[in-house]
Amino acid sequence: MIWFEEIHKNQESDSRVEYTINFGFKTKNNPNNCVIFNLKQRKNSSYQSLGPKRISSPETLILNQSACFDVSESKGTITIEIPKQTLLSEF
Repeated sequence: MIWFEEIHKNQESDSRVEYTINFGFKTKNNPNNCVIFNLKQRKNSSYQSLGPKRISSPETLILNQSACFDVSESKGTITIEIPKQTLLSEF
């Protein structure tokens, strides 16, 4: 299970915005875990699925970032930078 605790808007330039995302996670009986963040644009209904083992709508992917931990339960922080015209509230 993964949950977001807070999203902070940090810095802004003419073309980019930086956010810090605080999250938590908990798993059963597995001390080695990676949390993967896929940030996507809103999906257009005309996109087709590429199959059950593929990321859904890869053409909408803006950012992919991961953080790995050697514990089964913890909290973490990830910092992302995205184009200014892309707002996190749209996702």
